[in-house]
Amino acid sequence: MLKILHMAPQNYAGVPYDFFRMHLKCGDESHLITYHKNQLNFPEDICLDLPLPKNKAASFWRRKKMLGQEAAARNSFHYFKPKNIIEKFYFSVSDLSRKSKAEEMIEKYELEKYDIIHYDAGLDLFRDSSLAQRWKR
Repeated sequence: MLKILHMAPQNYAGVPYDFFRMHLKCGDESHLITYHKNQLNFPEDICLDLPLPKNKAASFWRRKKMLGQEAAARNSFHYFKPKNIIEKFYFSVSDLSRKSKAEEMIEKYELEKYDIIHYDAGLDLFRDSSLAQRWKR
């Protein structure tokens, strides 16, 4: 029996949840951790319900980042790095605010025991990928 953990920013279109359920039906132990609540009310396994800024500036910034990520992905594997001091500051504060909730979740659900960790969209819970680096060790 494999122990498979799926981690996703959101349960977009229900696909991450379907992977999680498929693993359970195959007899594997599995969980899906989502960082933000899905606005379309797709089912969740474990949702951290972390805040996601929804004001106009945040929406504009996310759209701009998504458009630039495709081109950046073709040129580098480091497109999740902050592009300027404002992004660096924002990501540092965001990561710091998530730390205690993340540690609580890791302990509560014994997340250190999983054999396979699938990062949907390649996104760690922390922008600096510190959780992935920790689990790799």
